[in-house]
Amino acid sequence: MRVSSRAPEVRKLAPHLYLQSYPERVLPATLERFLAGVERAVGKFERPYAWITDLERPERISKTHQKIIAAFEARVADLDRAHCAASALVVQRGVIRAVMSAVFWVHPPVYPYRLVASREAALDACVEGLRSQGVALDVHTARARLWEGPPLIVPRKQMRLSQRPM
Repeated sequence: MRVSSRAPEVRKLAPHLYLQSYPERVLPATLERFLAGVERAVGKFERPYAWITDLERPERISKTHQKIIAAFEARVADLDRAHCAASALVVQRGVIRAVMSAVFWVHPPVYPYRLVASREAALDACVEGLRSQGVALDVHTARARLWEGPPLIVPRKQMRLSQRPM
């Protein structure tokens, strides 16, 4: 199995709004390290917060990946229940949509979420969720950062050479 050199990452799009994105393939150990980093960081996010999770690129999500995701969701459930205003998952592939629907059916998220077809639609859903919590998001800045910007969290073993500390 060929593993992409791109790693999963989290970027801050604007205060209160974060983007997770994933490459075509992620090893289970990499996913665990990445989600452990997310778990550590989420306690420091501005509150309330919202997530865009881009699952457009992954080719598949295995049972092992599903278990890792479910365990992560369980560990951050109390924080998310109290502070996650919205979550939007960008899912275009039918098989990935089915897997995420199954994961959320077995382990329902404790936060409001939507499955959408684009990052732009995800941004709209998160803006709406944050607005309902009294947060006026800088939509122009967030929209400009949807496709570029430095990552906050990347699994250390898969950092690109340009990201490694000297």
